[in-house]
Amino acid sequence: MKLRRGAAKWGVAFLILAVVFSLAYIQFYQSAEAQGGPPGGNSANFDFYGYVKGPNSSFLGGANVTIEVVNFSLMTNGPPPTVAKFSNTTLLNGFFNISNITGGANYNIKIKKYKGNFTGPNTTAVYIGPTLPPFPAFFLSNDTQGILNSTFILQRAGNINLSAYNASLANRVNFTFELADTKLGFPIEDPVFDESQYIYEKIVHVPYNRNYTVQFHPHWSPPIELAINNLSLYNESPNCLNNDNCVYFINASVNTSMSMVNVWGWVNTTEFGTFNDTSANLTNLTITNYMVYLAGTW
Repeated sequence: MKLRRGAAKWGVAFLILAVVFSLAYIQFYQSAEAQGGPPGGNSANFDFYGYVKGPNSSFLGGANVTIEVVNFSLMTNGPPPTVAKFSNTTLLNGFFNISNITGGANYNIKIKKYKGNFTGPNTTAVYIGPTLPPFPAFFLSNDTQGILNSTFILQRAGNINLSAYNASLANRVNFTFELADTKLGFPIEDPVFDESQYIYEKIVHVPYNRNYTVQFHPHWSPPIELAINNLSLYNESPNCLNNDNCVYFINASVNTSMSMVNVWGWVNTTEFGTFNDTSANLTNLTITNYMVYLAGTW
């Protein structure tokens, strides 16, 4: 139930955001098929280039631009998996060029400016690009009807440091997680239920002026949810709003300890078809968790 719901939720969120770009997206999608290629577009490799600016509209050097190649045919436990990545760094004039990207697929665009020009999974970001659904190759490789040679304007980034601990708070617990924009319900990151991809800590980069809901899936523990609101209040250096090293950062850690809960009640079987007006011996209780977009403050 959870796995099917997770995949369905991601698809619904993708559809909702795609509606925002519906006319353009549908046109690009149909054009790709008209060319005889797969839904992702022409299978030939391509280059993707353009410019990046900061929030003050000045060209931004040292920003990381990454194109993630995603494969919808492999989508099972969550969002479509990333099968390849291509990246480059912007020059002082904001220009970037990512060459020889694998064609015939769909693509995520991730643009971030890290503090001190460092990169990595646990590096803080100061600026971040828009959160978008995957787009076909035609959208990235066309400069008249697509976004090739476009200028991307970044906004302030928020950094959420995720971790989980056991009851004694002495040992960290590995987990996977899903994180969504609370208002839109759009998933920023969805869980992959594969033990090889469980983590102990991760810094997630998000637009700083939004509210988020995080659902932790600790190993061998039930899910735990947190609401993170007003991330813009967590500025490590409140007096440096125009400084490229300003960081909005929050630690979000959960205690995974469990306690026994007694559940009791009754079930009316009159609405269950073959169980109608008969006795039924119910031998098990299945609990299915759902992402709830919380209104409270973390």
